[in-house]
Amino acid sequence: MTVRVLLSGFTPIWGIKKTPSGELAKLWQSGALSVPGVEVTATVLPQQFGKSTELLCTDIQAVKPHIILMYGATQKNDPVRLERFAINLERSPMGDNTRIPVKERPVILGGPAAYESTLPVTDLVEELKENGVDCKPSYHAGTHVCNSLMYGVLHFLSLNSQPHHVMAGFIHIPFPNEYGVIEDELWTTATCNGIVDSSIELVRVSSEIYTEKFREPE
Repeated sequence: MTVRVLLSGFTPIWGIKKTPSGELAKLWQSGALSVPGVEVTATVLPQQFGKSTELLCTDIQAVKPHIILMYGATQKNDPVRLERFAINLERSPMGDNTRIPVKERPVILGGPAAYESTLPVTDLVEELKENGVDCKPSYHAGTHVCNSLMYGVLHFLSLNSQPHHVMAGFIHIPFPNEYGVIEDELWTTATCNGIVDSSIELVRVSSEIYTEKFREPE
């Protein structure tokens, strides 16, 4: 079977020229990156509460993906992080690209307190590490647009049945040194090439796991 992957990144938050999640999505969009037997559709979403979820859910209806990989960036000195939970909370003193601060509000009024990623996070982290990817599990995706997108997409999938099982989750990647966002001699995050390689490996491994678990009958 050909596994369909829908992959997303973000436009930069205001004040930053470019973000690794958006640049990564553009590379997949251009066809510069590929994995045999996997059909990847990539999109760059606006850094905006609600709007990013609306656009990605529209793409889900059009693409009917087997796997959804949502990417965002972190300015922490961290390896690639696979998020376990999205919480029903938006809070952002700096705001999104509308520049309107968000004091505190639910992502979905009356929604569950949290949704768990439907990616097999533990298995993926173990296998990615075995293949040389510096990564770790993380236990919730924050309170900014990243968390809002993850929560909104998982909520959408819980309410809208799909023609097949869908694995969906969120991945945070660091700003590589090459971007010059942070000046710190101890800043030792992955290079741009390392982040690209980790994404190719995640697409490959997640697709192999999906095929093994949910193989369509011949």
